[in-house]
Amino acid sequence: MIVALAGVAGCGPVGYWRVEAGTLSITYAMIPAPGSRAEAAAYLMIQNRDTIAAALTSVRSPDADSIELYDGATNRAVAQIEVRPRTRLQLAPGGHYLLLKRTRRLLAAGDTVALQLTFAPGGAMTVRAPVVPFIATGGSSTNDLVWWCAALAAAGDDRMELAYFWASILLVLLPTGVFGTIGFYVARAAYRHHRAEQAARHSAA
Repeated sequence: MIVALAGVAGCGPVGYWRVEAGTLSITYAMIPAPGSRAEAAAYLMIQNRDTIAAALTSVRSPDADSIELYDGATNRAVAQIEVRPRTRLQLAPGGHYLLLKRTRRLLAAGDTVALQLTFAPGGAMTVRAPVVPFIATGGSSTNDLVWWCAALAAAGDDRMELAYFWASILLVLLPTGVFGTIGFYVARAAYRHHRAEQAARHSAA
């Protein structure tokens, strides 16, 4: 079963998809728009409602030559990704995710990529992952924030979604606030020093 979900409030108007098969479900698949056809990362959430573990063993797509199951912590491909019983596993930046190799076209925001995930047990499931804009500020990506906002919404906890949404906003604004405050105090100190020098020159005159 595939259910189209509207964009999460605060996370942009991107459409997200939910796919269910037996005790497994996939939600909030997304691909940040890559800069080339060489590689692209796909993120999503897998829920296993069964009492036994499931393993993601392979992923295929007509839009890529191959897809690796990748461990961002070790920067290596892995043979499978385990989803423990009655848990949700987030494939996200810094952890496990899907690495598309040599995409057939340059993926751009607004595109949709079909991903066929094979589980053992569980069989194959196909999810459509929208390509979302890649946004970088000061060399650090905010795609993590987009992903986590979407992932928490998929978890069905409204309070956590709201809490993380505001935490995301604060994280985005924090560098501006910190450096803006430092700049203000530095400028004020320089201004006061300049005034003191002027007063000293006037007194000497």
